Amino acid sequence: MFSTSIKTDELANAAKKLLARYASGERNFSEENFQGVRLRSADLRGTNLSSVNLSFANLRGCNFRVANMTKANMNGSYLIDANMSNADLRGISITDANLSNADMWEADLAGANLSGSNLFRANLGMADFTNANFSNTVLTDASFNKANVKNAIFTNADLMDANLSDALNLTPEQVKAARNWEFAAYSKDFRKKLGLPDPV
Repeated sequence: MFSTSIKTDELANAAKKLLARYASGERNFSEENFQGVRLRSADLRGTNLSSVNLSFANLRGCNFRVANMTKANMNGSYLIDANMSNADLRGISITDANLSNADMWEADLAGANLSGSNLFRANLGMADFTNANFSNTVLTDASFNKANVKNAIFTNADLMDANLSDALNLTPEQVKAARNWEFAAYSKDFRKKLGLPDPV
């Protein structure tokens, strides 16, 4: 019980120090370790978080807009309602994380590993997911409006009610590797490629 209390205090202090550094104008936190930190609703726009360790962190509602988060470790993190729009997320690892309702509009996630994560109702529009890994993810109600999914992996992902009608470079082979792909939204031409009837 005592050791748990110490750990909680350490995480709280780490969060306070990080936010104080940001408030003072510091923006470079590259390669630092913030594992397990609680930064709910924090504003970290424009920061350099490349190769940082933010695994198992509580980042609900955080603003990472335009941040550099290349090759960061965010595995197991809590990112509900997080704003990651226009961020550089190339090569990031966000496995087994909760990204429900997260905003990744126009973010660069080329080579990102999102396997096992929950992206329920996430806004993935205009993002680049070239070579990204969506295996075993929940993509229910997620929107891929004009997102580039070239060579992205959807093995065993749940596509129930996902909107892929304007996704770029999508192939039938990618889609059919997922679960519930029949119930996602596609363009009329792409539905024909999948052998699906026109929507009622």
